[in-house]
Order: sequence, then C-alpha cells, then structure tokens
Amino acid sequence: MMLTLHTVRNSKQALRNGAFRAAFVSLLAVATGLSGGMSGTNAFFSDTESVTGNSVEAGVWIPTLHASVSPASPNGQYDATLYKTRPCVTLSYDGLSSGTATIWYEFSDDGDPRDGGTVYGGACIEVPDGDPVPFQAVAVNVANPDWRSSVFSRVFRVDTECPEITLEDPDNGDTVSGTVKLRGTLSDKHPHHYWLVVVRKSNGEQVAGPGVVNDSDSFSDKILYDWDTTKVVDGDYVVKFEARDAAGNKCEPGKSVDWNTVTVRNAVPVTEAGNMDANPGDVTVSTSVSSPSALTVDGTGLDGVSATGDPGTAEVVVIESDQRQVSGAETEEIRSEGTDVSGSGGSGA
Repeated sequence: MMLTLHTVRNSKQALRNGAFRAAFVSLLAVATGLSGGMSGTNAFFSDTESVTGNSVEAGVWIPTLHASVSPASPNGQYDATLYKTRPCVTLSYDGLSSGTATIWYEFSDDGDPRDGGTVYGGACIEVPDGDPVPFQAVAVNVANPDWRSSVFSRVFRVDTECPEITLEDPDNGDTVSGTVKLRGTLSDKHPHHYWLVVVRKSNGEQVAGPGVVNDSDSFSDKILYDWDTTKVVDGDYVVKFEARDAAGNKCEPGKSVDWNTVTVRNAVPVTEAGNMDANPGDVTVSTSVSSPSALTVDGTGLDGVSATGDPGTAEVVVIESDQRQVSGAETEEIRSEGTDVSGSGGSGA
C-alpha cells in the first residue's frame, strides 16, 4: 500500500499551524491502520514531500511476514493432527529497497518472539518432537522496531518415535504346556494398536492369538492372551508381538517388534515295550514326559534303579534326549506305565 502526501504549496501559514500538523498525523494513522506503534499486516512505504518552508518525511514501512511449513499439513497415519515427520518452517518478508527487517522466532506462545527468541538465518527451522510444540515469529523494521509485522503462530503435534514393546512371557526358548499366559509391555506417547499371534515355526501358519488389538494406552507386564497349547500338536512355535502408534511409527526390525520361539510339549507319556521273541535282546522305549522322575516302570521311577518286569527283570536307563531305554534278559513281555507332571498317564505292553 502506498501513502502519498499531496503538497499544498500555497498554504505556508497552514503548515505552520499545529492543528494542520495534528490533522496530518491523524491522516497518517488512519491510512496505515496503526497508532501507538501497534503491529500491522501490510507492508508499505510512504512518499516524502517537500513543502515551501517545511520538509515532511512520512516514511513508514511495515514488513509483511511470510511463513511456509513442510509438510503443509500433519501426516499422521491414524491421527490427522499429528506430524509423523518433523515439519520444516521457512520464513521471509516483503522487502523494499528503502527498508530492511529482522525476523525473530522462538518455540513459545508468549506473543513476542523477540523476548528470548532467535534471529532467523534463512535456513529451515525443524520443529522437534513434542505435544504440543508452540512456535511464533515476527518481522521487525530495522530502522524503527515499533513497526513490525503481525506475529505468525502455530502449535504443532510431532511424534516421530516408534513404540517400544517387550514380550515378557513366555521367554525365547521356553518349553510350555497346558494354558500359557502371554504377557507384554508397551510404551509410547501416542499408542494406537498392537498385534499378537502364535504361528507354527515350520510353515508360518497362525494357530492362536487375538491378532490386531486397538489400545490407546501404554501398559506394563499385562496379560494379553491365554493360549491353550493343548489345541496344537507338539513342536516349535513363534509368538509374535508388534505395535504401531497413532502417527504410524513402527520400527521393524527394532524396538517395535519382539518375537519369541517356544516348544510345546503336551504328549501323554505312554511307554510301550511290546512283545519280544525268545532270543535275548534290547527293547527301546520312548516318551516325552516333562521330567524323568514322572515316568514309572511297574511303579519304580526313572532314577537309574532296577525295575521289575513281568515276567523277568529289566534295568532302566535315562538318557539326555528324554528317550528311555529298557534292556532285559530273555523274557516274553515287559509292561510299563507312565505319568507326567500334570497327572496324565498311560500304559503299554
């Protein structure tokens, strides 16, 4: 906007008149939309006119501040008010050959970026993580600090950090049976959902688990699912626990993913010796009991002592692979019985 003071060259007396000067100042205030040094929104510069006997310099320039933010809008995946990437703020002002300005900015909302703020150097200003993060900036006339732009202000919500999770139980390498409580911990500023499944290690088939669970709260050592392992065959399985927050952050691989491999062992410990012919020889008996002491042969625990068969005798040997080998003299039949730690039992002949 341009303000021009029209010359009145034949009114020398009027220019000397204080009332005329007061009227001029009022006219200037009305034309600029400002009084008392209040900040404005338009950049302009007035002409300078020389009048007979007087020289009036009405040079007033108020810079206009421009701000651009990239990304222009929040880009959170599940929360439209969150930035998933840190926004960049770039500042500039409308400059004139006869006026320069200084841009001040700060991460505050006190209304005056010059109070504790930083002089803008021209580079992108990266907004840090936080919720909320207030930002403000102003362009100030170097020649007259009272003439300044309106304050640009914005409140950002920024979350670029991934949720951190831990599968507390079962641990990697555990042997499990019966019903197993799957427990986990999740920590994040803006949680959104987690994913919990159990898959067969050999082929990736999902056999248990709730799948996706929406949960906007952090939690610690929480029971997430009761897994009934008796509904699957014995073998190796992978418990997978993962999480993603409201901004869409997920570190994969990383702290947002925790997988543990476990072995399911629920088979009933039935031992079968079978019938032997008249020739002496060895009979191998296999079982999958949880503890060697849980298996008995005619009532005697598998602790390395002799056990009595019928008819005949046998020496019981416990080996590391959890296979039980029974060797005996010439006999027709050896009977054996077993009981696991949960009380399940069986017998064979």
